[in-house]
Amino acid sequence: MTASIRILTPGEAALYVALRKEMLLESPRSFGASPETDVASDLVGLRSRLENQGVNRTFGAFDRATGELLGVVGGGKQGPHKKRAHAFSVWGMYVTPKARGRGLARKLMQALIDYSRTVNGVCLVCLSVGETAPVAQGLYESLGFVEWGREPLSLQIDGEFFTEIFMQLQLGPDR
Repeated sequence: MTASIRILTPGEAALYVALRKEMLLESPRSFGASPETDVASDLVGLRSRLENQGVNRTFGAFDRATGELLGVVGGGKQGPHKKRAHAFSVWGMYVTPKARGRGLARKLMQALIDYSRTVNGVCLVCLSVGETAPVAQGLYESLGFVEWGREPLSLQIDGEFFTEIFMQLQLGPDR
């Protein structure tokens, strides 16, 4: 199975919504959103966001033979705050279980990192990863991300609490 990595288009919103529902059900400890209240699963709203992304981008890994969406990652600036304009945030990193172990997560993250380097003024890429996802944390570390803090009790699922690890990749202050 070969895959191509590219930016999602508004016409692919339904593919993203289906994968988004899968990710929230398959990996509930990896995302702050819940399937029943997830705004990113709203097809109309997502299509609109993909049409009007500004500097935000959502990358997809597509099976070249079938066109199936195998993985996604999003990133961009969070809000209009001038004091945080140098920081790019990562969200929604996921690869479907049947496509794992093929390097797609690395390719998706690298595409997002490469893109963030082109955004004027960005010198920092930030993300959080669940403590229960050591493979994901290892991937981020291999890409140069460094842990800077932890939030115990960050997520609560069915009465059980989970810690989030915060990481950042410094692109350089001269960006």
